[in-house]
Amino acid sequence: MPIVLPPDLMVSVSGFRGRVGDPLTPELVTALAAAYGAFLRTEGGERSVMLGRDSRTSGPMLAAAAGAGLASVGCDVVDIGIVPTPTLMMAVRDAGAAGGIAVTASHNRAEWNALKFSTAEGVFLDAPGMARFRELLAEEIPRAPWDRVGEVTRDEG
Repeated sequence: MPIVLPPDLMVSVSGFRGRVGDPLTPELVTALAAAYGAFLRTEGGERSVMLGRDSRTSGPMLAAAAGAGLASVGCDVVDIGIVPTPTLMMAVRDAGAAGGIAVTASHNRAEWNALKFSTAEGVFLDAPGMARFRELLAEEIPRAPWDRVGEVTRDEG
């Protein structure tokens, strides 16, 4: 099913942000992460995806939703826990991962959160990359069969 973005969700080249619960729900985060996982598989093969977050109260819930979305399309996920976004991006590059998702709303108020997307090079998606990713949102996201669902592991070392 195509992903319909709520009108009050803020969309930028670095990702999607909104108030937790409305419009940024766990269901939407799962869907967006699944779409990003499918995007990464078309762009860079079957390498793992790194996941990190900030210390916001909603972080564990939204990171779990993002991990589930990525695993649902066959991506193995390495959750590195609470880290600054630049640390996540360096970890993506250093690990040779396909990309990464940071669950962080930076300077926004506590009731906000966001998904920011990293490429394999450890940088945010550029405008053409985000445009290609957003095109996927209008398509059916291919889910992995039961025996190819990705694994989520934690590595806070």
